[in-house]
Amino acid sequence: MNPPQQQPPNTPPSPRLLVSVRNAPEAQIAADNGAALIDIKDPARGPLGRPAPYTINAVLAAVSQTHPVSCALGELHELAAQPLAPINNQLAFIKLGLANAPTDWRQQLAAICDHTGPARMIAAAYADHRRVAAPPAHKILAWAATHHAAGILIDTAVKDGQTLFDYFDESALHTLIADAHHHGLTIALAGSLSQDLAARAAALGPDIIAVRGAACASGDRQAPIAPDRVRSLVTRLAAPHASAHRRVG
Repeated sequence: MNPPQQQPPNTPPSPRLLVSVRNAPEAQIAADNGAALIDIKDPARGPLGRPAPYTINAVLAAVSQTHPVSCALGELHELAAQPLAPINNQLAFIKLGLANAPTDWRQQLAAICDHTGPARMIAAAYADHRRVAAPPAHKILAWAATHHAAGILIDTAVKDGQTLFDYFDESALHTLIADAHHHGLTIALAGSLSQDLAARAAALGPDIIAVRGAACASGDRQAPIAPDRVRSLVTRLAAPHASAHRRVG
């Protein structure tokens, strides 16, 4: 019997896998096949499309006893026309984007943060921020640190085949991750990550890798969650992490 492999010293743990789901059946599939966190969103309504309240309740009923559940609440500017309903206390995290951000986005986001509780707030920073008039990631990270938010998500706003790595190289992402950890923030990486790119992103040492399309049949974010693709992601995030981190770090 071979002895267990020793993880190199100072190697951070493998990031947790977050899978975004549209409904309770997808949530159950993701949970049963190794996802560590379940995220609820409506991908037909944008990168952080807000789901219907009944969808939120159904997903929470299905998996919240075993898995932390987060929920996308859309873009900050949308709240003027679509005010937030009371936030379900079972949600571990809520996410807000800043596309077409108002000039006073810091103050508005702080008010939402006070309403939801800083420990649940994940502010989304778009890698392609110039395409959607959003603040750059470093400004959102600074806001999150100042307001003691739970963390930040780095994502892409426009889902047209461009990925996280079309806007950030490993060095820039490594700096963002280090800055987030310096301030005690959780940092999640997303952005149209394929299974291969998810493993590449995991090598940088974020806390969470967040996916939708990579966990779906044929890699199509509008298709259903596929059990084998979730299992494959779990394996990819864990197995190469230590050796890949040594190459990047």
